Amino acid sequence: MLAQTFDRLKAMGVPMEDMLYLSLDDLQLRLGASLNDALTAYERIIGTAFESLRKDVYIFIDEAHFDPSWPLAIKSLHDRTENVFVMVTGSSALALSGNADTAQRALEMNVLPLSYREFLKLERKADLSRDLSRKLGHLLYSSMGYEALKKGLLDIEVSLSAVAINIEPYSLERYLRKGSLPYVLGIDDETTAMSLISSTIDRVLERDLLAQRQVDRPTLIKASNLLSYLAFGDRLSQQSLSTNLGINRVTLSSVLEGLEKADVIHRVMPFGPESTRLRRTPLYRFTSPAMRAAVLAQLGRLGSDNADFGLLFEDATVLAMRRASLDGNLRRFDFDPKAAGAGFVITRGDGSRVALEVGFGRKGTKQAFSTMGDAGAIYGVSVGKGTLRFDDEERVAMVPREWLLLSC
Repeated sequence: MLAQTFDRLKAMGVPMEDMLYLSLDDLQLRLGASLNDALTAYERIIGTAFESLRKDVYIFIDEAHFDPSWPLAIKSLHDRTENVFVMVTGSSALALSGNADTAQRALEMNVLPLSYREFLKLERKADLSRDLSRKLGHLLYSSMGYEALKKGLLDIEVSLSAVAINIEPYSLERYLRKGSLPYVLGIDDETTAMSLISSTIDRVLERDLLAQRQVDRPTLIKASNLLSYLAFGDRLSQQSLSTNLGINRVTLSSVLEGLEKADVIHRVMPFGPESTRLRRTPLYRFTSPAMRAAVLAQLGRLGSDNADFGLLFEDATVLAMRRASLDGNLRRFDFDPKAAGAGFVITRGDGSRVALEVGFGRKGTKQAFSTMGDAGAIYGVSVGKGTLRFDDEERVAMVPREWLLLSC
């Protein structure tokens, strides 16, 4: 993204000397220098102090977390001039977020993994317009009622079917196993791709948790084991996890919080009254289905049956709902702790609810209808393998699994 922005500015006529790219891992590891050192050197290159600038300058900083003092350096720069635009990125979400030195001066953006729509577009296999995608998302999550949902889905069925014709067989499976992370898209060998994704996770554990959560190395090993437990998808209580991992619950909570802030996992709260929600164990899903796939591959447990793809599909569903939240289609989403219920309860902006059941195989209406009664949902959506169908009596739309992921 930094390179694309750099090239875009260059094409717009911004002189090369008015743009500076810095990768702080190179700066620290090769030169032993800080960001502040580099900014001082850049002042000498452009021949003027930042506070005396009479033109716009653009500074791009990658891997910022390698220099712990980067926020202070950026704050100082911002205090000296309004003529410098700074864009900071890093693979360490934990180290870049919530910093007091940049809180009032920066726009913070969390870049989520690729959606299924984006994956297909990058693979040049199919291109669903953003407008049609938004319309689909609005229908699934924000329809006025069941009849509006049914009519809207039938109206766009032809358009979605036209897109589906260009989607190659097993594209969904490829997306779930590795396609949500763009840096492995061009790698055909799955073993190599899984290895690269695993190294990303290891880097988060080694750099982020070790540096930010002040955990020791024995606890770091247990954090890796924790991801293995989570990858199997079982709804284990924190007490069970604490016992199985041999760490106290305070340390376990700290590690879970660190993994969540680093955006390796995402917490989904149980549906119910606030008094009981806080007492129940949350559901943790991987931010990217490819991350779960990589952990399972390391354990020799990544197969190709519906059970494995079902877990990956739940991760992709949570990712889709996070994106739907950004689009304003829903206020929050929780999981239904009842075993016979649907996967999720969606709460919309007006407080009304929708029951959402998802699965990689074929799905009926039973689970969605069960949760509708408990949650007072105005309609249900059951997502699985197959074509668009409706149960008017139970007010449940059965939606192809691809449609849910194309809605963002």
